[in-house]
Amino acid sequence: MRKGFSDVQWHITDMVADEDKVAVKWNLTATHDGNFMDFKPTGKKISVCVMNFYYFNNDGKITKDVAAEGMIGILRGIGMIK
Repeated sequence: MRKGFSDVQWHITDMVADEDKVAVKWNLTATHDGNFMDFKPTGKKISVCVMNFYYFNNDGKITKDVAAEGMIGILRGIGMIK
């Protein structure tokens, strides 16, 4: 991510917790200033909403991190798909 978007920032906008999992809604902002998935830099600025779900064991350690589909927003933002 940092190779393609050197100024990438993640800001938590919402979070919900259950017994062994946490859902986090993030706002990602960045400028496409490097190669990303073989796409040449476009210089486009993006702002994308993404979700992650974190699962914890009894010791409080993350055992699984599931990312909801934020990649489509990123690819749309840099103009690689419509």
